[in-house]
Amino acid sequence: MSDPPSIPQVEPWLGEEEAIAASKVIATNWISEGPNCAAFSERLRDLIGTPYGVFAPNGTLALALALMALGLGPGDEVLIPDITFIGSANAAIMVGATPIFVDVDSNTYQISLSHADALITPRTRAIMPVHLYGTACDMEAVQAFAMRHALKIVEDAAQGIGVFYRERHVGSFGDAGCFSFFS
Repeated sequence: MSDPPSIPQVEPWLGEEEAIAASKVIATNWISEGPNCAAFSERLRDLIGTPYGVFAPNGTLALALALMALGLGPGDEVLIPDITFIGSANAAIMVGATPIFVDVDSNTYQISLSHADALITPRTRAIMPVHLYGTACDMEAVQAFAMRHALKIVEDAAQGIGVFYRERHVGSFGDAGCFSFFS
């Protein structure tokens, strides 16, 4: 019995140019860090419009490191939209915090701040807007919400490379912004 036809989640466009670039990197023995990563980091920071950036092995760990850097840990709560990749919630769990799932707006699939308002407790310390499917959250509203409730903002911009909100790149609004490059 043959496998049923499927639609690939990701189908990269790789050609000779990419093969040559990968071969050059392998020949130098700098498959992480090194001059290519430094150049990529600089170009990425220029695109996003941020002065600083560090690499992590994956998007989930980047989110966890951001939460840790902001002092979140056991007993803290992080507001996370209920439609996202599991890595958003796993990052909170990795640092000992509790993910609090918030309904999303049915038109935008972005975190619903009116629903989030009802979930605030004295332990709520952060909100994690997720720029999903190449669309941006209303970051002005998220920033106002966070300020009103004294929350940190960690933007999950894993799907946000090249996505702008009001002429500013997503991932540059919060206390931290995290991206992922998957395969």
